[in-house]
Amino acid sequence: SAIEFLLERGFTADLGARPLKRAVERYLLAPLAVTIVNHQFPEGDQFLFVRAAPDGLSLDVRFVDPDAPEEEAGAAAPASAIEEDEGVAVSEGLRVETIALDPRGAAEEVQLLRERLDELAAKVGGEEWRRRKAEALEQTQAPGFWSSPGRFGVLGLAEYMDRIEAGLDTAGSLLARLRGDRKRLPPDLVGRLAEQLYLLDSALRGFAEGDARDAFLLVRALREPGSDPELCDRFARRLASMYRRWAERRRMRFEMLDESGGVDESDNGAAAAGEYRALMAVSGYAAFTILRPESGFHVFETPQDEKGFSRARVLVRVVGQPEEPAGHGEGALRRQAERALAEDDACAQQQQHAVVRRYREEPSPLVRDSARGWRTGKIERVLEGDFDLI
Repeated sequence: SAIEFLLERGFTADLGARPLKRAVERYLLAPLAVTIVNHQFPEGDQFLFVRAAPDGLSLDVRFVDPDAPEEEAGAAAPASAIEEDEGVAVSEGLRVETIALDPRGAAEEVQLLRERLDELAAKVGGEEWRRRKAEALEQTQAPGFWSSPGRFGVLGLAEYMDRIEAGLDTAGSLLARLRGDRKRLPPDLVGRLAEQLYLLDSALRGFAEGDARDAFLLVRALREPGSDPELCDRFARRLASMYRRWAERRRMRFEMLDESGGVDESDNGAAAAGEYRALMAVSGYAAFTILRPESGFHVFETPQDEKGFSRARVLVRVVGQPEEPAGHGEGALRRQAERALAEDDACAQQQQHAVVRRYREEPSPLVRDSARGWRTGKIERVLEGDFDLI
């Protein structure tokens, strides 16, 4: 967190990394000096532990004795302490997404997850939720319901609500396992709980906004004048792979419906007819809600000379899967996806596509996300499918 803090303070769009030296002096060296002076050089082997302060405005520096018990050394408190102390303080900047991305197994993480689980359970157990579900079940008793075109939406809604309720039960079981661990909080289990709550929270948000539940996703390389066709196709393939990994990490159902065109990397770079294109179907908690901000241009930048970069652009489109079943027969789901994209074409053409993310590997890794409002040097984490948590 300290490194991320310094990178944020030490880089600007107009000055580049020139402010970094001043940021190190101001935010790191000064607190280091004060901590050392105030501690008057402790005896024995000790470490200076540096991390971003909870307020996000400074760095926190303190001495840590490596021979002290884990609680004193700043490690995770045992789960039994969490169970007994409901007053564990939660850092202001801590988020469920942060825990899911890099869980530490700290007491404050589990406290935040418990609070978030209680909030989600209150929504699902609330009067509005029960009313919506009762109305959906009532409609199934109406005359002619089982032959009406609207039956798919009603049944899908009731089924989705059941799945969200079951997902909350799973989250509760994960939290109970953490409470039952008397030795240490396993970071991997904390991370699983955080991811489950993140998905459920997104699902409830999409439910409230009337979003589609599942998504069709199209990735298409844009071979524009002056661009390198091979670079464009290669970047588009990397994005398609990124979405597949994302679906696997979030335990989504993923199906590649069609993949065609582009440079065939297995055939010595021979270019196939047409640009690379991949059409995918993704189903799971909040699949459409989470993927919707991905719609737009994704731009890969490579250094061209001292003056600038060459760019490869890929268009990503996300549309909701219809409530109606795709039908039977080979290729039915692909045909449904193509129809959904065609029906969305008029709306998509009226709106100017915005740049979602810019990716750069050289001279130093950098990803800038305009849709979600972040930037990071961890391009590998982004392409591994963690773009929604950063």
